[in-house]
Amino acid sequence: MPVKALDRSTPTALPTALPAVLAAAAVLLAACLGCTPAAGQGAGRPYRAPTAAEQDTLEHAESLLVGACMKDRGYRYTVVPPAQQPPVPPDFPYGIDDAEFARSHGFGTDLDLQVTRRAATDPNRSYARSLGSARGTGYAQALTGTAGKRITVTLPSGFRIATNTTGCLAQARRTLYGDHPAWFAATRTAENLKAVYQARTRKDPAYAAAVRKWSACMSGRGWQVKDLEALRMQASAASHRAPTRRQLAHERAAAGAEAECVRATGLVAVALRVEEPYRTRLEQTHAAAVRTRDRLAAAALPRARELVAEAGTGS
Repeated sequence: MPVKALDRSTPTALPTALPAVLAAAAVLLAACLGCTPAAGQGAGRPYRAPTAAEQDTLEHAESLLVGACMKDRGYRYTVVPPAQQPPVPPDFPYGIDDAEFARSHGFGTDLDLQVTRRAATDPNRSYARSLGSARGTGYAQALTGTAGKRITVTLPSGFRIATNTTGCLAQARRTLYGDHPAWFAATRTAENLKAVYQARTRKDPAYAAAVRKWSACMSGRGWQVKDLEALRMQASAASHRAPTRRQLAHERAAAGAEAECVRATGLVAVALRVEEPYRTRLEQTHAAAVRTRDRLAAAALPRARELVAEAGTGS
């Protein structure tokens, strides 16, 4: 049975040393501002998903609003602009097809370690740990609210996710987007679509046949693995808490072979052809949520840009 999870998309991680009740505090999300289209999206034109740069601006603005709210509640909150955050590793859902990336980063374990190390030194995490138990609890509740009032949404995958409606994160998102429940439901639904149609693609017989060809290619390069997951189980350095240079080099060699065979067998091209009808049907089924997500993001962008410009920290 699908489990009910708390939405944890906070702009900063909570300190792990805080009591368990704080770790259970759900993140807040918010929703729509007005319905005025952003620049370049006229009233008669369809909305589109925000670009990566626009999403950075929205998240930066959200953090600025969170910081102002936390200051009003007597806490320090450091806003870290997107440009100062470690890069998010690229996603290769059907196998790495970028040979240069594979040679440099393997499966991306080194990049994941950078993210983990940065999180460990996050100024807000450090500050919250310094407050002690009682005041640290107050900090977490000020940031993510309490569990008294929640919004719950069932995702396309069947899982349920909940978020609090109190605290600075919820307040920031209400200010930025307006309709908190609508934003939460639409955004989380739209975000979940990719995981669903990619899972369906991987179960498709045509994709399975392409993976068998890839497996045969890998065997010719000395890697006896039936699929991508098996290769990662065998060669990923991520299973080690502090991987050595040798382990990372082994991962890079495996990823390099994977990339060569992905390209030689056309695995990604097959996967994308198989994916297309699954993606199209799912997006049609959830078209209202996607439109709402895009509309609310477009409406929020002008205000987000103003906030970032006023802060003078760039995005």
